[in-house]
Amino acid sequence: VRLLRTSAFMQDREEVDICDLLPIYHCLWQEPEERDAIRNIVIRALFSPFADKLVEMKNALAEDIKYHRVRRNPEDGRDYEGEIETLSDGLSSLEKQLGENLFASADDKAEISAYLRDFYKELAFTRQDTMKLYEV
Repeated sequence: VRLLRTSAFMQDREEVDICDLLPIYHCLWQEPEERDAIRNIVIRALFSPFADKLVEMKNALAEDIKYHRVRRNPEDGRDYEGEIETLSDGLSSLEKQLGENLFASADDKAEISAYLRDFYKELAFTRQDTMKLYEV
């Protein structure tokens, strides 16, 4: 907890933010060869709420496509485009916060970028899948 508070204080914040969790991985490894794997786990944990939301959205979208729900009653349809935009904005915001973290190394930033590259690809595919809702 003190490490998190120190991170927030060093970055001129009065409260701990999710981006303060990134440097915690330095306290979790015992052997140098464990560091990268632990960093990867922490990064995935930081973005897990977004990953969970994407999985849930993709499952719901697949169901909607399967049953042509939007074609039958467009007013009842889910706003997938809006949800994708919100998810993308949240990812970008967290990526920016983590990138501005004083304790984020170049390797940390590279690992975050590599993880998000695949994430943004999945978002793009999901956005393409939303078009299937409107096909005749």
